Amino acid sequence: TTGVGTASCTYTWTAASDQNLTVALGGSFTGETKAPIRVQKGLTVTGGLGLRSETTEFSDGVDTTFEATSDRIEPALQATATGLPEGLHIERVEGSTEANPKWKVAGTVAGPPDTYNASITIADDNVKTDTATFPMRITVGREKATVSMTSPGRVQKDEKVTLTARVTQETDDSLGNLALATVTFGDGTALCADVPVVVDPEGVGTATCDWTADVDRAIRLEVNGPFTGKSAVTATVWTPKGIDVAGGLGERTATTQYSDGVTTSFEASSDRPSASLSATASGLPDGLRIESNGGTSASPTWQVVGVVDDAPGTYDATVTVVDTNHPTDTASFRLTITVQAEHAKVSYDGPTEVPEGESVLLTAKVTQEGDNQPGDLEKFATVSFGDDPAHCQDVPVEVDEATGIGTATCEWTADQARTLALTVGGR
Repeated sequence: TTGVGTASCTYTWTAASDQNLTVALGGSFTGETKAPIRVQKGLTVTGGLGLRSETTEFSDGVDTTFEATSDRIEPALQATATGLPEGLHIERVEGSTEANPKWKVAGTVAGPPDTYNASITIADDNVKTDTATFPMRITVGREKATVSMTSPGRVQKDEKVTLTARVTQETDDSLGNLALATVTFGDGTALCADVPVVVDPEGVGTATCDWTADVDRAIRLEVNGPFTGKSAVTATVWTPKGIDVAGGLGERTATTQYSDGVTTSFEASSDRPSASLSATASGLPDGLRIESNGGTSASPTWQVVGVVDDAPGTYDATVTVVDTNHPTDTASFRLTITVQAEHAKVSYDGPTEVPEGESVLLTAKVTQEGDNQPGDLEKFATVSFGDDPAHCQDVPVEVDEATGIGTATCEWTADQARTLALTVGGR
């Protein structure tokens, strides 16, 4: 009817690979064609069947997928898993095709932190011999949490206190059951071990530990169970020591000059609750006093203020710090202040040639060195005139109020040539 001829051949052939079949005409005709014959390989897992390793934390998921292909006609590939952590399962990725399906590990871990050795099996429901299995190792770590101490920071010795830890999860998309966590309170040895966490409606957990204050302790809080907060917070709970003077209670020294100040300051602190420290000093040179210089009531600083209005010499003062809210708590140290004479400049302003036997008035001019803290030159300075012995000893200085220049005079009857030494004394 159509003029098309057919020829057929039945041949049993075990193919290992794709072939190109040659079909050739014989007899009184000639012609040839190539016919490709494809060998179906069946199921292939993309990436092979080697071990796949994943890491996650308690309450979190696993971000991993896998896929397979099949060149069978109308394949029906399915994936199953054994040994996954509780809360995880295999789920088909939406939009993947039957010939090239993709799966993911879905859910969040509800099982304890551990290493899980799971097996993933992919099978073709239409070809029972088409199966493939590969291992998947999932390491589940502990979920990160933040722990802090909300109990009193300072307690008296032998006082019974309740230490309270506040526990929160780090914010992510998969929060775990914080009630599975525990907290250990300790400082090398556990004061309270594995205390259960109680969670409020806001999702904040607390754990408490009753402790009788015995010695100074650095209380460390460690979150256990499926959560970790081991290094999150260190809280210190300790017995107050009272006043602590910075630098200790050893002797302190300072040197100054008459009419000048002292650049000396000191500080102290107290770890007692409601501490209020004040400082007093006895034995200071006239003109100096202790004055507050900032800080807080529990950690103030002081400085020695004023200018010396006292004679040169060594002054042994005592500084005492007291806690006004705990009057028995005091600390004292020695402050030795050496006061030197104020530097002054003296010049001769009298005659240098005198007839023998004549009575003359020798004159000295006295000025202070400029240091912005002048002393009372008229009240506390003297001048001695002489070469040996002195002709005039400790002559008072009179000061010109307008110029601030002091003058001292000495009457002398010229007997012989002399080199006069002018010496300022007093302060």
